[in-house]
Amino acid sequence: MTGRTGALLHGNISPPFPVKLPFKVKRGKMKHVLLVDDDPVWNLINKKNLEITGMVNDIDVASNGRDALILLEKYCLAEDRVPDVILLDINMPILNGFGFLEGFKKMQCKNKDRIKISILSSSKNDKDLAKAKDLGASNYFVKPMDQAGFMSLLKEN
Repeated sequence: MTGRTGALLHGNISPPFPVKLPFKVKRGKMKHVLLVDDDPVWNLINKKNLEITGMVNDIDVASNGRDALILLEKYCLAEDRVPDVILLDINMPILNGFGFLEGFKKMQCKNKDRIKISILSSSKNDKDLAKAKDLGASNYFVKPMDQAGFMSLLKEN
């Protein structure tokens, strides 16, 4: 990758000069992600990790499954705004992750099939994993997820 930059020398800005970076920045399609988690700390951590990947241009947050389904219905009306990836917690108030998955299955949405849902939960319970897969989750990750995990997930979807 090449580009141009300038430098600040003794209070004066030098004219731009060419630079060559020692690495290539690969940019694929930027992703739209919906985080569904009731914990604001995890939402902040996950949002920052997603931003650092450089692969996400839009991150929305819902604090429970009901709010996420309402948000998805709005996305479906504006067909171009459907998220590429949903990161879904299981244990939440009002409507948990399993309830969200059941509601998602029933939802009528033109671009629904392009949405990949990954569970991101603190639960290590094998029954939760099996139930999530039965309800249509693509992946199951246990918190915390590091930047490499987010990069892998976004490249896969």
